[in-house]
Amino acid sequence: PPAMVLDACLAAAASHGQTSFVDVGAAQPPPGPAPGHPHANVEHQVVDYYAEACPHCVKFAPQFAKAQVQWNSDPTNDAVQWLTKQCKDSSWRDGRDAGACQDAKIEAYPTVKLFTVHDGVRDQGAEYMGSRDPDSVVAWVKHMLSTEKGSAGVQASAVGPLAVCDAVVGGLRSSSVLD
Repeated sequence: PPAMVLDACLAAAASHGQTSFVDVGAAQPPPGPAPGHPHANVEHQVVDYYAEACPHCVKFAPQFAKAQVQWNSDPTNDAVQWLTKQCKDSSWRDGRDAGACQDAKIEAYPTVKLFTVHDGVRDQGAEYMGSRDPDSVVAWVKHMLSTEKGSAGVQASAVGPLAVCDAVVGGLRSSSVLD
């Protein structure tokens, strides 16, 4: 029953310290999310994990930099942090960012991941598996962010449990169950 679904959503939200609830069926205030909304305090990071001695990494580094410039030159794109993390140095010893690489479970180089950080909590990230050229990387980031924004593509790990509740309520409302 719809009431049980709503109760479960609200309980899940409360267990994560979230107390506000935004109904996707209701009008949203412009511009941008209000504090407490699932998309408030969200940032995105694209990270290139590399080994300094890796020839593929050396070849990819300027392509990653070009992707960042390309992304930042388009004013319609969301704000994204473009970061590099040195996992291994030129002698294949732990690099200056080895701890961050271990935390991200990096096993091959180069590895590019897109992370969503919501209220200071970073998700597990999505790994890029495409071509190592700027256009492909930028297209992937655009696709991932547009998927995250759509209610059908809401990722609970990325934006918190209330986003899932919003999608559930929106679906129930559209089917006239809640009206």
